[in-house]
Amino acid sequence: VDGMAECICPPPPTKSPITPTDAPIEPLVPTKAPVEPPTDAPTRPPNPCKPDPCDPGCECIVVDGMAECICPPPPTKSPITPTDAPIEPLVPTKAPVEPPTDAPTRPPNPCKPDPCDPGCECIVVDGMAEC
Repeated sequence: VDGMAECICPPPPTKSPITPTDAPIEPLVPTKAPVEPPTDAPTRPPNPCKPDPCDPGCECIVVDGMAECICPPPPTKSPITPTDAPIEPLVPTKAPVEPPTDAPTRPPNPCKPDPCDPGCECIVVDGMAEC
């Protein structure tokens, strides 16, 4: 109003009839569960197969209080061996070849490698090496 900011705010909340601090707090009283008297029953011996001492794939059985592992016999032949695997023949691939050009080819240089004795100079005369 008149170039000044004016805030319009809702009225502050009124106090609720019960707040957490107003509620009565009852003290916690520990309760005791009834305790059964110990029995004279014999205790069971520990299971020697717990935890399982056998290799994966083997079964643990208790014989005369001892753990014994029953394992399947090893396979005589694995289902796929390297010699059983199909072998794909290698097919040679060909790189694209540029068609030959009609440009004249240069004849080989008869002075390369140099056929002359040391100290002599090789020159080409009529396509022949001259020393």
